[in-house]
Amino acid sequence: MHIRRLLILSLVCALTPLSGQAPIKSAQLSGTSQITSGTFTLQTGVVLTAAAGSTVNLSAGTLTLGTGQIGWTAVNKTGGAFTGDSGTGGVIGLVPAPAAGDAAAGKYLSAGGGWAAPASGGGATTFLGLTDTPDAYTGLGGRIVAVNTGATALEFLATLPWASVSKTGSSLADLVTRTATDLTSGTLPDARFPATLPAASGTNLTSLNGTQVTSGTVAAARLPVMVGDSGAGGTAGLVPAPAAGDAAAGKYLRAGGTWVAPAGGGASTFLGLTDTPDAYTGQGGKVLAVKADVTGIEFITGGGGGGVTYVTAPTSGTASGTAGALAFDTNNLYLCIATNTWRRIPLLLVGGAFNFVSDGDANGALYFLGTSLGTTSWTNPHTSGQVTVVTSALSSGSALMFVDRVANNSFTTNVANSFIGVDLGVGRTLAPTKYSIRNRSGGADNMPRNFKLQGTNTVSANTEAGWNAASWADLASETANATINADSAWGTFNVTGAASYRYLRVIQTGANSSGSNLFIVSEMEFYGTASF
Repeated sequence: MHIRRLLILSLVCALTPLSGQAPIKSAQLSGTSQITSGTFTLQTGVVLTAAAGSTVNLSAGTLTLGTGQIGWTAVNKTGGAFTGDSGTGGVIGLVPAPAAGDAAAGKYLSAGGGWAAPASGGGATTFLGLTDTPDAYTGLGGRIVAVNTGATALEFLATLPWASVSKTGSSLADLVTRTATDLTSGTLPDARFPATLPAASGTNLTSLNGTQVTSGTVAAARLPVMVGDSGAGGTAGLVPAPAAGDAAAGKYLRAGGTWVAPAGGGASTFLGLTDTPDAYTGQGGKVLAVKADVTGIEFITGGGGGGVTYVTAPTSGTASGTAGALAFDTNNLYLCIATNTWRRIPLLLVGGAFNFVSDGDANGALYFLGTSLGTTSWTNPHTSGQVTVVTSALSSGSALMFVDRVANNSFTTNVANSFIGVDLGVGRTLAPTKYSIRNRSGGADNMPRNFKLQGTNTVSANTEAGWNAASWADLASETANATINADSAWGTFNVTGAASYRYLRVIQTGANSSGSNLFIVSEMEFYGTASF
């Protein structure tokens, strides 16, 4: 290091070199002479001087000053000041003294040579003042500092993240106290469980599948108890244990959930019923049949060694016959319930088919309803209330005449689109396959030529207006059909693919054989698949 000092001294000095060299005279240090190497010591009482305006340069080696050899008061302090950098570098020297308050103002010696407070933006002085650190220490005592998950700054953490722990080193042995609550995902291998699990409350096993319980006994307290029906249904579960003597008392578990003896337990044998015979004595080989007065069941002789005797179908309800005899034909089963007294059981039941055989036969749906579904002799079904006949306004006759099985003189007024129809009744429908209409008696004029069959399941009222306001499906249509061509003549017409309907009607769509709109029909009948 090159050190330059300007020494203005008031005494002449002698410089004694080490290693026995001769003293250096003052003349030898005059002007700009330099001692450039070696180690020198000023003798006691000797002062190093230099001529005015000249300098002493000690550029290498060491100068040792004795006691009192250079007094600070002897130094000219007006020269040799520190020179700041103004672009080409500065000069070493004494720094200027800071003024009062410079420390409190945060001033520093500038490289330019003066005391100044560094300009703003000079950087933070604390950790919290940095831009990539937290803003405060409050409430964060004991926290650690780590890079955040976004790898953009530092943050305080309460604990070291599990992901930051090395899981391959021996340090895993320190994790023996980690609690199960820390394991929020993954599956523990079976090897981590003991062969026998420690005792625990079964109430915590809320989703244990019963098929996994392969041994031991489940306590009754762990199973649900049956809850009896109180109006809204019960709940499956363990039934209560019957008390001592409940079996002898004839008790049963009531649906309400208690053991009770049923009140009025009813009969336990056939003879104990109220509508059956009282005894079997003397009735060996006999069979059962409904009583003639249809009030119960009785024993009757079946014939043929205790079997059933089948005979030719009777032609009337009073035909010759022995009680217990049976007969049948295509449409009916016949039972002789007493001497010369027969009852017919029709084979046309729910979903049965009414099959056409000939004009005016007894195989149609209206005829069957006239027998109250085969339970009585035939009567007019409109009169008995089995069906309701509905027509347009009539010029002759009445509604009941269209189903009375008589060729009478009944017809509508001379109005276009006149109709005759029938309501089969609540809960009854027919999918028609054929229908028949009959000409009046007493004339071979005004016979039907243009008409069609329609069906519906909804009408507002069984009146002409109610039927005309309904929505009808066309099932079959005839145009200029001259099948009906004589007094009292029948005409039977096919229907294909029809659905089932409660209401059926035949409506005239054009003039009759005489060119008028009189719809002259004395009878009607329908065939097909019924639901009665």
